[in-house]
Amino acid sequence: MDKLTIGIFQEPHLDNKTGGGFSYYEALAQAIDQYEFHESLDIRFIQNNFPESGSNLKRVVRIDPYKNIKKKVRYRHFINHRIIKKTKHFFSPLERTYNRYETVFEEAVQKSIEEELARNKIDLVYYLHPRPHKLNYPYVCTHWDNGHKSMFAFPEVAMNNCYQDREDYFHSILGKAFGVFCESESGRRELLRFSSINEERVFVVPLFPGKVVTQSLPASAQESHLKKHGLGKNEFFFYPAQFWSHKNHYNLLLAFHKIHKSYPSVKLLFTGSDKGNKEYIKEVVANLGLERQVLMPGFVTNGEIYSFYKNALALVMPTFLGPSNMPLLEAEALGCPVICTD
Repeated sequence: MDKLTIGIFQEPHLDNKTGGGFSYYEALAQAIDQYEFHESLDIRFIQNNFPESGSNLKRVVRIDPYKNIKKKVRYRHFINHRIIKKTKHFFSPLERTYNRYETVFEEAVQKSIEEELARNKIDLVYYLHPRPHKLNYPYVCTHWDNGHKSMFAFPEVAMNNCYQDREDYFHSILGKAFGVFCESESGRRELLRFSSINEERVFVVPLFPGKVVTQSLPASAQESHLKKHGLGKNEFFFYPAQFWSHKNHYNLLLAFHKIHKSYPSVKLLFTGSDKGNKEYIKEVVANLGLERQVLMPGFVTNGEIYSFYKNALALVMPTFLGPSNMPLLEAEALGCPVICTD
C-alpha cells in the first residue's frame, strides 16, 4: 500500500513565553505524535540540525539545511554577518552587497531544505504554526485570524509593515496551500469573507485548550500559588493575555473601576508578557487609582495558571480579536465561569 508521508516542521523559535501560539503548537504537535494514524499515512516531524532544535517527539526526521550549500556561499554568508553587517551603514555599496549575499544564502538554504525533504520522501508539509515561507513544496497550513482586516487598525496589525506582511501571507501562503485549517466555523467564514480562496480548500480543525488543563494540583498547592500573588479564592477576576493593544485591557480597566466602587476587595489579575502596551496600561491603572487592586506578575507557570482558573471569580476575555481563543476553552474545562466579548 502506498503511503502519504507528511512532514511537520518543528518550531524551535517558539517558547512558553510566546503565549497562545506556543500553547497551540505544543498541544497539537504532541497530540499528532501520539496518535495512531491509518497505515496509509505516515507522519514525520522535521527537525533542523541546530542545537536549539531539541525535541521530545518520537517521529522525528533530522535534516541539515547547510550540508548541501556550496562552501563559497557559506563563506560569503559568514563574511556578511561578521563584517559587512557591522559596516554596511557607513558605505551604501556595502548595503547592496549585504542584501545580495543574504538573498543568495536564503535561496540556497531553501533549495537545500527542499532537497532534504525529497530525500526523506516527504510528500506534503503541514505547517502547524502560521508563518511565511518560500519553499517550493506542496503544503497545508494553519490559519488563526484575519485581524488586520476584521478589527481596528491597532499597531500590531497596521504599523511597522505588519499590515503588508499579513497581506503578503494571505496571498503568497494561504492562496497557494493545498488546504487551509481554520480554528472554528466562524474563523472559516471570516477567512472566506476577506479572501478569494476556494472554499473547498478551507477546513476546520477545532481549537482546543492548552496543556494547562492536564494539570492536577491539590488545594494546598493552589493556595500557595494564590498566596504568592496576594490573592484569595473567589476574590479576583483573571485575564491571561499578552499586552497587545487589541487585547483591550484598557476598557476592562474602566469596567473594573466601576466594580471596585461597590466591591473594593475584589482584584483583577493580568498575566502575560509585554508586547508594547504594558507601560501604557500601568499608567491607566495609576490614573484610576487601582494600583493595589490590579496585579501584573508577567509570565507565570502552567501550575499557577491552573490555580488561577480554579479559584477566580471568572475569566474575563474582552479581546477584539477572535472569534475563538484558547483561554475560553481552558476555563470551561477547569470549571471557571467566563465573561467574554461575542
